[in-house]
Amino acid sequence: MKEKPTTLPQENGSINTRNQEQDGPNTDNENASTSELKSLVVYSKFIFVPGDTQLFFDDFSNDYSGDFPAKWNTYAGGEIVQLSGSNQKWFELKMSSYFIPDVPSPPKKYTIEFDVLTTGLNRQTSSQAKLDINLDESNAFGYGNNAVYTYLQFCQYAAIRLRMSSQSDGKELADNTIAVGVRKTILSSTHISVTVNNTRFRLWINESKYMDVPRLVPSNKINSLKFEPVGFKDRKERLFITNVKVIQGGST
Repeated sequence: MKEKPTTLPQENGSINTRNQEQDGPNTDNENASTSELKSLVVYSKFIFVPGDTQLFFDDFSNDYSGDFPAKWNTYAGGEIVQLSGSNQKWFELKMSSYFIPDVPSPPKKYTIEFDVLTTGLNRQTSSQAKLDINLDESNAFGYGNNAVYTYLQFCQYAAIRLRMSSQSDGKELADNTIAVGVRKTILSSTHISVTVNNTRFRLWINESKYMDVPRLVPSNKINSLKFEPVGFKDRKERLFITNVKVIQGGST
């Protein structure tokens, strides 16, 4: 666990102006208060703890470049690639398709991790460019009646909000956006971490937590993991993932 200090923004303007005017200045107290305000630091912890029993792992090292990976399914296409200057293999996801790893039905408590990388993003990248991380009731293509949808946004001309939604037996549990911008973060290789603890869902981008929702996941109804990229310009804006892990246990 790492403690991450965050310095609070300083206030502008004078302190206790009314008392100054009526009672005269109290410079010692003011200077002390201002000093405390300027030095105040808030600490938070990167508390993601991966599980201890591996359910699925794929770094694509056993797949040939140019092939579709052996432990995945889709109805469209994708291929294993290598990028210049590295031996790491990446799975390039083609647009508007589902990519489903061969993950067994997960327990109540598990973690998901993967690395994501993009190329070709610029100020013209669509506001619809996103990667859906979908927890679903089945490994069929499409959305089921019990599902969680988390959308990572890749738009570059505006700070598009992250979005999450879920439903249980076809009834909406949640649908919300989060007012954070990650467009600069996702321009380089980014690590995504997710924990599911029964109905609780948490998501980190690198070491920053962006989602923590206590009742987002339909209880005892999730059986698969799916990835769905949409809104990228084919062959111009490209999306890759690697080091995909699903592990039983993990963060409490």
